[in-house]
Amino acid sequence: MINMSHMIGAFYGIERILGNVDTPVRKIFDYASQHFLQKLPLHYILTVTSMEEKKLITHGVFIGQGRNCFEEASKLSRLKNIFHLDAPLKKAVVYLNEHEFKSTWLGNKAIYRVRQAMADGGAFDSRK
Repeated sequence: MINMSHMIGAFYGIERILGNVDTPVRKIFDYASQHFLQKLPLHYILTVTSMEEKKLITHGVFIGQGRNCFEEASKLSRLKNIFHLDAPLKKAVVYLNEHEFKSTWLGNKAIYRVRQAMADGGAFDSRK
């Protein structure tokens, strides 16, 4: 399920998913929950974190049984993890932490998180 959901997200376009609650990937999880998991006593535990001064900070823990838990966590995550710039970036240097990004797939996270902020014709330089 994880591999399939990641591939669907990639096909749909990660820029269209980041920061949004209603996406094709989320619809698949909602469908599965409604049609196959209703009788199971599932509880979701979601955390909202960010890096501040090189420290991982937990801003919220959301526990619940339905979509509302996801929606509330998403609201806080957007406040803590999405930043708007005054102008597009002409160049970005992204650092690929070798302990976190151990594959090409994971390494792309350092890039696609910045892509939306890039100016047309902007350039990336990745460092490891």
